[in-house]
Amino acid sequence: MLFLEIQDGKDAMAGKKYCDKYRQSVALTLRLTEYLHVHGDVVHGESAFSSVATCTALLEHSTYFSGLLKTADKEFPRKFCQEMAFSAQAKRGDTVTIRTEKKVHGVSKYIYGHVWNEPGSEGAPKKIIISTWNHSMSVDDHARKRWHLNETTGESETITRTVPRTQMIKSYFEAACAIDVHNHLRQDGLGME
Repeated sequence: MLFLEIQDGKDAMAGKKYCDKYRQSVALTLRLTEYLHVHGDVVHGESAFSSVATCTALLEHSTYFSGLLKTADKEFPRKFCQEMAFSAQAKRGDTVTIRTEKKVHGVSKYIYGHVWNEPGSEGAPKKIIISTWNHSMSVDDHARKRWHLNETTGESETITRTVPRTQMIKSYFEAACAIDVHNHLRQDGLGME
């Protein structure tokens, strides 16, 4: 399901609901997800909306969040997550989970930073999922179909590469494909950025 909000000028947007308590990106997320509040549903968001502030605000409204974290956050430092969380011997698909604690209505709630060593190539950024739900238990491997040229026969062959993953990774990326579809519809179909 796609929810949109027409953006007005800067002053008009600053007066919208939730802007008195939260920064604008978090307030927008809360407005677009109001129908989910208090039901315990999960919002899967793209990186533009993924932050500790978003997770905390949604928890305050009894809603969970999972999203790809691409920018630095003081509770999940990018340098640690990208460089220091894994040893030189880390394998493709390895994960590290860190957490931060937030008080929500006087109750301790956890926000998890789940770092996935995928792609496993040296220097490539690791994927960081920020989430307030799910678990980091291993599940079935992610299977990727690839093609390569057989140098002996000169024909194209299909190979399947598998990468270990956890439930948190699986759940997010299964939902994220819908985010990509909506982005394409919004950008290409509607011509909206």
